[in-house]
Amino acid sequence: MIFDTYRTRRTDLGLSHPSLDRFAYAALVYTGETDEEGFAGARKLMWYVEANKVPLQFTNPPGYHPTAATVNAMKGGASGSGIFKLFQNPSLAAFMEHGLVFAGNPDSVYRQIMKMYDHVGGFGHLLIMGQAGFLDHDETVKGMQMFTREVYPRLKELS
Repeated sequence: MIFDTYRTRRTDLGLSHPSLDRFAYAALVYTGETDEEGFAGARKLMWYVEANKVPLQFTNPPGYHPTAATVNAMKGGASGSGIFKLFQNPSLAAFMEHGLVFAGNPDSVYRQIMKMYDHVGGFGHLLIMGQAGFLDHDETVKGMQMFTREVYPRLKELS
């Protein structure tokens, strides 16, 4: 994982352990009153991924990941489900499983974010994409307000 590589390299160079404000994580996020409403909003956000027509070779620029990890991902890894395969046939369930989308009711969204937070060793900034594709104005506002009211206050306690 890129976060671990950054931490390790700083240690190798004799630099101090980086603070969480040096790390950011970006995801598609839709918070609904219920899981079903959150998933429905997230499915509309998925347009961003489904309509992305960028050739695969440009989605992972050289140097972004170690060469061996990139080769393994392109081959599909040991399980045959490399990250590139997620983008070839995107599904909400797979994107949520891999932490690329956080969706559901406020408690579900919070748990998903915390799972990724713990997985990567923490981050100080969460960049959310809460509007894209077929999400209309009212749905966008509702999802962002639900996140701001119900999820964000709990995340602020991490800092």
